[in-house]
Formats: sequence, C-alpha cells, structure tokens
Amino acid sequence: MIVIITADFRVVSNKVGVTALEWDLPGDKLLVADTAGNVQLWNFKDHILNDWLCLGTASFPGEHILGAAFFHNGKKVSD
Repeated sequence: MIVIITADFRVVSNKVGVTALEWDLPGDKLLVADTAGNVQLWNFKDHILNDWLCLGTASFPGEHILGAAFFHNGKKVSD
C-alpha cells in the first residue's frame, strides 16, 4: 500500500505504485496517477490542509500512466 502524504497529512491510500504527483500552478489541486491507469484530482476542502476532497477520477485500464502535467491557461501572471 502506498500512501500520499503532503505536509504530514494523508491525501489518499493506494494499493499500486504511484507514477505521477503534480500540483497545479497556484498549489491548490493535486493530481495523483498510478500504474493501474487511475488518475485522481484532489483539492483542499474549505482551504484546510488536513481535509481533502476528490474532485474527480478517471480510469484507463491497462495503461501505465508515466507522467502528468497541468497546462498553463495562457493568462499572464505579471508584467
């Protein structure tokens, strides 16, 4: 069993190997992908670090997820 922990708080427990952990640019959302082809998107619940909410999941049976990335939305952050 593999447990994803951020800053000493458990987000998710997983029975297969995790292959990708990615934070979005603002650091609000965490994407977790594994060797079984499962992808989960997590967010802080009410902006509390020790309380997580699963925003969505996707399953790609038979696919070994090698990596993941959040795409930039194209908006300029600063000049």
